[in-house]
Amino acid sequence: MNKNRGFTLIELLVVMAIIALLLGILLPALSKARAKARQVKDASQLSQIHKGQVVFASDQDGIFMTPGRINRQQYNGAFVPGKGEESHVFNHHKALFSAMIQQNYASPQVLYSPAEVSANVAPDSNYDFGEYKPMFGIYWDRSFNADVNYESNTSYACMPLRGARKRNQWRDSLASDFVVLGTRGINKGQGTEYVIGQGGDTELYEKSKLLAFYGGRNEFFANHCYNDGHVKHTNQFSPDGHARYMDDSGAQQFDDVYVDQTRDNEVESTAGSDAFLCLTYESNDDPTDLNGQVMGWDDD
Repeated sequence: MNKNRGFTLIELLVVMAIIALLLGILLPALSKARAKARQVKDASQLSQIHKGQVVFASDQDGIFMTPGRINRQQYNGAFVPGKGEESHVFNHHKALFSAMIQQNYASPQVLYSPAEVSANVAPDSNYDFGEYKPMFGIYWDRSFNADVNYESNTSYACMPLRGARKRNQWRDSLASDFVVLGTRGINKGQGTEYVIGQGGDTELYEKSKLLAFYGGRNEFFANHCYNDGHVKHTNQFSPDGHARYMDDSGAQQFDDVYVDQTRDNEVESTAGSDAFLCLTYESNDDPTDLNGQVMGWDDD
């Protein structure tokens, strides 16, 4: 008598049901774990970018890499490395991140977040290191992009390279309460607690693709890298423990790090006293003009 037999249909269905149940229990946990891994790696990359700036600053009187100080204005009718006035027209993030790659303080891969959600953002796999020609005033690959509405080779936002912010914080200040790098923010600050409190357009917030960073769906989370090098993961636009900014009257106000609260401030001593993260790809040559940079935002 043959005692070997296969599974019955009912037994197979029971096994399949158990497997489906286990998958239903485990998949959400695995998804959370993957999202956490992306967030941790993203924080590590922000820290690496900041460390690259600190290393550069150690030989530059504490000043972080600044494109306009590298590609200076002509000196006696020629491009002379280290000579001439700072060329503020190059002080935007497109030139900044490209210059960091050119001098090996960052890599194209480090500038691309593992949590990236935009199809317009991709690492620069064809970066041309041969573009370095100082005698012709060329110090980085000029094809590197930083316009998230067209093409960007970097995921990260950075503080503007002008005004009081640049003088006070674009250096190795070790400030534990000033954000210098981080996750990109919602369109022009719309949908943040600062703007919503003044009747802002919450629809821009709700439709933003950036809500999907780190695996989220309906809430914006960010990694913020402070000037002492520590990185904080938060859902706050005005992070706890962050320094307040000074308004026209000299009063201290809560600082939304995605809104340029002093953009129209005409008092040079306080203009730009807040922390502000953005991504710029054009600049004019007036360092006192806080409106002189072209910024790109997701969902423009």
